[in-house]
Amino acid sequence: MVISGISRLRFCAQLAACFMLVSCGSYTGEGRTPGVFIDDAYIERTATDLIMQAHEDFAKARLKVVSMEAKVLLAGEVSSQDLKTLAEEQVLKIRQVRGVFNELAVSAKPAFLARTNDTVITGKVKTKLLNDPEVDGLRIKVVTVNQVVYLMGSLGEQEAELAGKIAAETSGVLKVVKLFEYVQPLTESAS
Repeated sequence: MVISGISRLRFCAQLAACFMLVSCGSYTGEGRTPGVFIDDAYIERTATDLIMQAHEDFAKARLKVVSMEAKVLLAGEVSSQDLKTLAEEQVLKIRQVRGVFNELAVSAKPAFLARTNDTVITGKVKTKLLNDPEVDGLRIKVVTVNQVVYLMGSLGEQEAELAGKIAAETSGVLKVVKLFEYVQPLTESAS
């Protein structure tokens, strides 16, 4: 299956990059440790493979599988409610997964222009988050599907609220869905 081969190739490239960064001693990888980064890459690859093997109609779907600290976002479009449910069931087979956000919509496949627009929006949001001094943009994963922006990561509530506001104020964004795991922010004395 071509998709599985591409997924494996992508996983190998991510793994090689991670090892290279770890050996250089300068890894920041969105705030995740090298082990978590490797686990997330494994989860994404395995989930994609399981989903694609579960039903032939997934080959025609627009499906994004994103793992952040073992929590998985399923976003995009599938042709039926049964496929939406099946995709989530496949992800939950992976032992390391701590939760699934199933944001799949049941609809027809969008046009190429919609995908291009989503890529542009993701870039704009990520750039704004990286440039804001009050938000650690490296710890936030940004995924856009049909102009809906999904934000993932581990942040304090105040920082998460600010990140959501920044994303919502970005041109082209219809809606922001915050999928954060809320943590206590580090204080000056804890550093």
